[in-house]
Amino acid sequence: MVACYTGERLANRRASFELLIHYLLESFGYSIDRGLARGLNFLENLHFSQEQL
Repeated sequence: MVACYTGERLANRRASFELLIHYLLESFGYSIDRGLARGLNFLENLHFSQEQL
């Protein structure tokens, strides 16, 4: 979604993103997640300057 906002020149607009993980049934032994690593990397490197605060 960040790439989409940047591509549409909306990068300076306020936005919110959601990551949702449902509980799996006991019979399910796996989960399919897409883009999770990219999202976690973004959050790990997220920081704000003193001016932004």
